[in-house]
Amino acid sequence: MNGQEGRGSDPAFHCAGDVETGGHRSVGLPWGVDDVRQKIDQAIEDKVEATQKKLTAEPDLERIKVKAESALAKARRKAEALKAKRLEIMPDLLQLTRLENEADAIKKWNGQMPQVTGGGAPLVQIKP
Repeated sequence: MNGQEGRGSDPAFHCAGDVETGGHRSVGLPWGVDDVRQKIDQAIEDKVEATQKKLTAEPDLERIKVKAESALAKARRKAEALKAKRLEIMPDLLQLTRLENEADAIKKWNGQMPQVTGGGAPLVQIKP
């Protein structure tokens, strides 16, 4: 048997011709098979390259996540500190606002008592 029997005259088995290589007999592949093989090889290489990129990107992603979580925790601590400070100074701020409003009212007062008062409460408190 020479490897050709039973194949008839099908050109698909003879398209690339038979090649002797290193004591092994290699039969040429049908038309288009080399292209398919090249595409498969390229797809495998692309997959390996993508996997390598993923493996190198994962530590970077983890580092970025840790850095972002740290920045978020720092911002939360700062916000809590500002909130506590605001709550601490709020009564003083309200008192200051009242005093400023009274000072503005005194500056605008022309020295006369109001002719009409609303709600039965005087606008100016008279101390005994």
